[in-house]
Amino acid sequence: MSEKVRKNLLKGFVVTKECKEAKEKLSKVKKGKQAYFRVFSGRIIKKYRHLKLCKDILPMKSAQKGRTWEDTSKKCDILTVTFATPQSVLKKREAVRAFFNSDRASHFAPGKKDFVVVDKQKVQKRYLNDTMSALYPKFAASSSVVVSFSTFCQYRPKHVVTPKFTGRDTCLCVHCENFKYLVKSLKDAKVISEKSREEVFSTLCCDSGNKNCLLRTCSECASKKIIYDATDKDAKLHYEKWVSCKKEMLNKPASFMKITKKDKVEATVQQVIDIFEEQLVGHMAHVGRIIHQRETVKLLRENLTEKDLCVIVDWSENWSCKYFSEVQSMHFGGSHQQLALHTGAVIGKGSYETFCTVSESTDHGPKNILAHLKPILLKYATDKTENLHFVSDGPSTQYRNCKMFYLVATEICKILPLIKRITWNFSESNHGKSEADGAGGTVKRTADNLVALGKDICDINVFVKQLNERCPKIFVRLISNDEINFFKDVNIESVQPFKGTLRVHQYNWKKESPLEIRFKSLSCYDCYLKETPDECNHFDLGVMNLSEKEKTVGQKSRKREKPTRVEKKKPAKRAKR
Repeated sequence: MSEKVRKNLLKGFVVTKECKEAKEKLSKVKKGKQAYFRVFSGRIIKKYRHLKLCKDILPMKSAQKGRTWEDTSKKCDILTVTFATPQSVLKKREAVRAFFNSDRASHFAPGKKDFVVVDKQKVQKRYLNDTMSALYPKFAASSSVVVSFSTFCQYRPKHVVTPKFTGRDTCLCVHCENFKYLVKSLKDAKVISEKSREEVFSTLCCDSGNKNCLLRTCSECASKKIIYDATDKDAKLHYEKWVSCKKEMLNKPASFMKITKKDKVEATVQQVIDIFEEQLVGHMAHVGRIIHQRETVKLLRENLTEKDLCVIVDWSENWSCKYFSEVQSMHFGGSHQQLALHTGAVIGKGSYETFCTVSESTDHGPKNILAHLKPILLKYATDKTENLHFVSDGPSTQYRNCKMFYLVATEICKILPLIKRITWNFSESNHGKSEADGAGGTVKRTADNLVALGKDICDINVFVKQLNERCPKIFVRLISNDEINFFKDVNIESVQPFKGTLRVHQYNWKKESPLEIRFKSLSCYDCYLKETPDECNHFDLGVMNLSEKEKTVGQKSRKREKPTRVEKKKPAKRAKR
């Protein structure tokens, strides 16, 4: 045995014997025993699994009231003890958890990814309605259980979390939110028993997820109605509502800007019921169109052939070029160059590609849309491609307008001469989230991370180069100014608008009749899959004839003549005395 090993063994025996003598001399003071126990139950002893080897130097503890021991003897080693929680502690814990799970203290997170894993089970998150210090007095006033603030914080359930600023919902539908506020106000006043929009739909429909029931075309549930319990119809109610209004600009008197804000409206119970009934059918149709468009696009994607190509497009928010370190005038001034990002996905039979086209022109109009689409169509369309299917949201300044209809019908067939049919599908208003948003978010997040790592992304060329290296699964393409100006000479200002454009959710173009576009209120691919698209008359809104491009004299908008201004004669100045 070496001298080093002999000294280490001797040191171990000496320390063990000293600890045994110290254990026998332990005072009855609780703090002394706790300090001694903590020394021999720390992280290092547990790490090397020597806790049982220290059994002879750990203190012994007798059974106490409210605690159980695995050993039935009167005295048992503290290593084998398990503690049972007293009933008073359980009562306090349950009271605090019940308070946190109530709508008074928290609310459910709406997202499908907003969950936490508790005991190997997924539990939906709940976000706190206020700070812990503000919720504690509310708990103390509503509960008979008395707990300290630290205990109150300790017993908060794991799935009840503090909301983050980045977790706000900022792309909600104004129609859906205003209708939810109406339902909430009627429920709070105990006028209706349904506490959510989904419960209202369940009362009125056979199946709240069936588009036929929501569109009120189902014969079984078309006559169902909401039951109101309004004893005092003249009582006052308050409900919230998102409204758009004009606000006078402070720096420019007599100039107004359009803003959106949330107002608190006061009305009687009967007035709120009338508003609710007036919006009910329209809102159910709104949700029905959402479901129909999603199902139709899903049906299209699942049945694509070699002749089909589906292109999902959307404009992403402009990205500002940045330096890792900037002077003050650069950071707060208007020196950052803005880049327009047109993102999307190209789906074929057995293929899926995402793309992002970038340009310095921040105009999101029809001509720029076509300039961004041209290189994508030339890259992914093959000699077998005969049918193009576009999917996008429906803003009237971008995709859903007569100018865009005209460009699609007249210019895409020049880009791809083999194309025989084009369909363009619009999602329901304010419900246009798709893969294009995911591609845009990935590109901008990657660019921001590169800047945070010290990279200067100061212009469009550096942006495209860096993103192609960092995002190999996204095709990033620069759109030059020459490509933007390619469609500049196309005359689209005199195109006659189609009456009912905002109701359009699909339009079709055929090579056999290149000067006609057929519009539909909802997308239909059932007839297309049955190979009878020419006979489809579902959801028909009418036909736009491109040969009647110029407006007739009778349809010209007359400018409102301004009334002649009569100048008042200024009174003559009095002569000075």
